[in-house]
Amino acid sequence: MASQPKLKIEITTTEKWIEMLAFLLLAANIALAIVAFLTLPETVPTHFNFKGDADAFGEKANVFAGPAMAFVLYVGITWLSFYPEIFNYPVKITEENAARQYRIAVRMIRWSKVSVNFIFLLITWSMYQSALQSTQQIQIWVILTVTILPILPLIVYLHQATKKKSK
Repeated sequence: MASQPKLKIEITTTEKWIEMLAFLLLAANIALAIVAFLTLPETVPTHFNFKGDADAFGEKANVFAGPAMAFVLYVGITWLSFYPEIFNYPVKITEENAARQYRIAVRMIRWSKVSVNFIFLLITWSMYQSALQSTQQIQIWVILTVTILPILPLIVYLHQATKKKSK
């Protein structure tokens, strides 16, 4: 594999807002987990099947698993965004297209970070609501969101990356 050009991609104002949104979702998830831990019963639903029914239970400390995974992914995705030259691209990277392709890829990575943090916040919230209401079930829209949302940044990226640059 040929080495791709190394370029420093400056962060735009829009991307700063995307980063802030990802961070706020992570912070909200951690705050919700703390509130949940302080208010939930000792046993809580920890997993739901595709119908939305709880199919596993555990200690209430499990509400910290989602925020912990979200934090690790947040740090990893942030680190990854500084190295777009190591990504795989659907087009050949040249000196002429590298800056554009890197910009599109880094933005996709940032939106993926927002998606991941929103999904983990939604999962923590669903665990919390299910345990509070003793329903042991989550709504179908939560399952659909968790299934579809991670794919959206990739679809947008592929469309932008393979589109011919207008002159």
